Amino acid sequence: MRTFLIFFSIGIFLFGCTNMANEDSDSFVEKGNTAFARREYQKAANCWKKAYLRNQKDDSLANKIGDCYLKLGRLERAKLFFKKAVELDPDNINHQIKLAQIHILTGNFSQADKICKMFGEKNISHPDLDLIRADLSLMTDQLDKAEDFYRKAVIGSKDSLRSLMKLAIFLKSVGRHEEAAEI
Repeated sequence: MRTFLIFFSIGIFLFGCTNMANEDSDSFVEKGNTAFARREYQKAANCWKKAYLRNQKDDSLANKIGDCYLKLGRLERAKLFFKKAVELDPDNINHQIKLAQIHILTGNFSQADKICKMFGEKNISHPDLDLIRADLSLMTDQLDKAEDFYRKAVIGSKDSLRSLMKLAIFLKSVGRHEEAAEI
């Protein structure tokens, strides 16, 4: 009986330590969420990295860390974490979109285009993908194609301010000032 009580006590102690470790991880995530909301991006990244070290299979944490580095302008670090998020969940369109956006910002247009084509082959439509396609078309002087994608993004995003602003800026840049002013 005594042996049973000893093992039982050790089991409860170990279970309690495991619970504390999980609470710490959750606590780091919560602290990271708060810091991100306060625009304290480095602090948020640090908190989320501590949680990520405990669970390196969590694609959402990798994505959140990537968001922090993107906000801080540390594009290569952001790319590293967005790639990790995509590796962990390759079917997550939001992770793929962020990675494509980073590819555009770092001048790797072929990789961004590759991501767009992959979703195009799967017949998956998303307003942010349309904006990426529009930006890629604009950068390769395919103005008609760019305008079509900007308009498609506006329709798909149901009056998203970002999509509307990008369309207005595009129209202004091609000399269609009245149409841009209407937007």
